Amino acid sequence: MSEKTLWDYLEPNERSCDNCGLGCGGCCVSYGKRPDNGEELCGLSISETKKLFPNGCSDWRISMTAYCEIEEEKERNLKQGKDITTWQTKKQK
Repeated sequence: MSEKTLWDYLEPNERSCDNCGLGCGGCCVSYGKRPDNGEELCGLSISETKKLFPNGCSDWRISMTAYCEIEEEKERNLKQGKDITTWQTKKQK
């Protein structure tokens, strides 16, 4: 089984500000640009960033919490004898 990089842990349509590691104190700290006016994202509130990027921006990186949840899910599946070579992340809502 090949290892995934930290930013490949979630499919692009599963990525959001909620599971991004570049949020700090309710603000986005990425280096990206807003698509509506070209200004920097850094310092923009997470609620505004979510509206602009419902599936995360190009700077998206998995948060430690999301990473741990996925690893714990994989471990539970291994203990239950499930094949994790094709493991899936959380189901789509």
